[in-house]
Amino acid sequence: MKILPKPRGYWTFERCALEAKQFKTKKEFSKSPAYSPAHKKGWIDDICSHMSSRRKPNGYWTLKLCQVEALKYTTRVEFENNSPGYQAALKKGWMDQISSHMKIPDYGRYHCVYAIYNQRLNKIYIGITRNKFERRVLEHQSTNNRTNSKEIAQLVDTKYIQITEYKFDVNEIGSHEKQWVVHYIEQGLEVLNSASSIGAIGKTRIFWTFERCQAEAKKYKTKKAFRQVSSSAYTAAQKQGWLEKISSHLTSATKPNGYWTKDKCAAEAKKHGSKAAFKRDASNAYSAALRQGWLEKISSHLTTGKKPNGYWTKAKCHEEALKYSTKKEFKQSCGSAYSTALREGWKDEICQHM
Repeated sequence: MKILPKPRGYWTFERCALEAKQFKTKKEFSKSPAYSPAHKKGWIDDICSHMSSRRKPNGYWTLKLCQVEALKYTTRVEFENNSPGYQAALKKGWMDQISSHMKIPDYGRYHCVYAIYNQRLNKIYIGITRNKFERRVLEHQSTNNRTNSKEIAQLVDTKYIQITEYKFDVNEIGSHEKQWVVHYIEQGLEVLNSASSIGAIGKTRIFWTFERCQAEAKKYKTKKAFRQVSSSAYTAAQKQGWLEKISSHLTSATKPNGYWTKDKCAAEAKKHGSKAAFKRDASNAYSAALRQGWLEKISSHLTTGKKPNGYWTKAKCHEEALKYSTKKEFKQSCGSAYSTALREGWKDEICQHM
């Protein structure tokens, strides 16, 4: 059943505190509709004092512990997605030192040749891809499949076979695809590929190769600028595990712990005309003020910029979500769109790129 949103003003301090008592961790509490209003009002620390924290104390992640943690993973992407030790190692500049055993996947950079084969019908489709093979299989099996493979792709006795490793660049792969087509024709199989598409690298192939992402990253001085101005290249590099390698020259705008005092937050707030602009353009200062309970006092001169009821349609939520590379970033930067998408059941669909 669809749960109706609470009326404005429903979540008072007392109600938020009562709701918080039902949870053991802030992560669990964050899924409750009470979390967002409590966070905005700066009540989180007060009402969550009984909760256990999974965060490690400052200084916990030493070089030795990061090395031990990194050995659990075979790629940087896997390390980043599963361990807080990744961020600690990243901030300290230890990643190259502790990840020498990790491999950078060749998919995304080089092509492989694969086959979709049905022995009973004696039919085969030859494909080439830069994408991860498992992902390409799902694309062929989907109802949106527009290739000739759809004749056999969804049959239960059809097999998906990766014929070669990811080792062919864009100039080589076409001739190798042709060779395998010829091979299977000579074996007496019916090849489903259209003659015009054999050996061609279509427009649907990935645009952001490693080389293009690397060239794009060189245009910027900070990661923040790279992410905001060229989000598609940034997201592609992040997904493929290239981000740290191509952005080693970029500086981080992160301030040291304790930098954002009340006076500095107030000075920063004066630069903006609305709370939304303050939150968007100075998120670190905004978050510090919110966390410390200073926000209302230092932003009394700012307009709220609240959207009218019904503003966040599915299309607008999707458009807003595309600005961010992680769900956490989306939630922190535009809580109203995130909360609406969560409430309406759109979150998973509009956050697929994250």
